[in-house]
Amino acid sequence: MKFIFFVISALIFLLPPHPPSPPINFQNHPTSEIAVDWGVPDQSPVFNITDMLPGDTITRTITVKNGSSAPRLLSVKGQKTSEALNFSSGLFLSISRGSALIYGPGLLSDFFVDSATAGGVSLASLAGKSRAAFTFRVGFPAASGNNYQGARVVFDLNIGKLLLLPKSCRLSGYIFAGPADPDQIDITDRNHCSLHH
Repeated sequence: MKFIFFVISALIFLLPPHPPSPPINFQNHPTSEIAVDWGVPDQSPVFNITDMLPGDTITRTITVKNGSSAPRLLSVKGQKTSEALNFSSGLFLSISRGSALIYGPGLLSDFFVDSATAGGVSLASLAGKSRAAFTFRVGFPAASGNNYQGARVVFDLNIGKLLLLPKSCRLSGYIFAGPADPDQIDITDRNHCSLHH
């Protein structure tokens, strides 16, 4: 699991454009079926934006590879770790795959709520032995004016697969599993179903 630290601050000057992404370098656990290229050098956050003006849009492309021969349902979770001036309520997030819009555009604060569910925000069903690129866009509306000077938000992203809970579990639906998590679900009783490690 790679955490992405997303920092946005509204200041009154522009930074030079983001350098081009390095060659694909999938980062994953050795036994993982799902590998993620975050589009940045190892140990670097995908989003580390310290200057954003009203009207700006920041775009990042993340590529996911399914090493399994079976299709996998992909999902993303976001978790806010810090914020100043309620900035996530002033930003919009969208997620797309090619020209198809998957999520949004909606408030970044709503994305935190939506992705906090057991299954996170669904991305796609990815065929076995294939890869897909997902584009994450964060926009700061031009009409925002100077209300967010000095504002910032920091959050983590995790892309993983969804596993269908067996009927013997009390809950129904899917459980989110990170790229390095196994596909096996342990059932101790109807109230305790968890990923087997």
